[in-house]
Amino acid sequence: MSGSVVTIRINGQPYQLGCDKGQEAEIEAYGKTVNDMVTSLANSVGQIGDARLLVMASILLAEQAAGQATGEGHKPQSDSGDICTPEQIEKLEKLAKTISALAASLKSA
Repeated sequence: MSGSVVTIRINGQPYQLGCDKGQEAEIEAYGKTVNDMVTSLANSVGQIGDARLLVMASILLAEQAAGQATGEGHKPQSDSGDICTPEQIEKLEKLAKTISALAASLKSA
């Protein structure tokens, strides 16, 4: 990797990422996509912590990528502009709690 550092903001927090020269715009665009997803989730479920919001956003992005790989395409946003339906938010909250519990058990092991 040669010489470029890009700062992106996710949920108001700055993150510096190293990348190859010429990849700056791509990394910034990906960062904006993640930030938009996290912002939408935070608007839906509240500020439940950066880690939980990032886990939820990661799951949604993985779901979108899997849908694109299988030809299902991008899932549209709801009429309210939220990326998730209430049912999806509930499912993601349960997954986030499970992941948090697993992480806590690993820390204490």
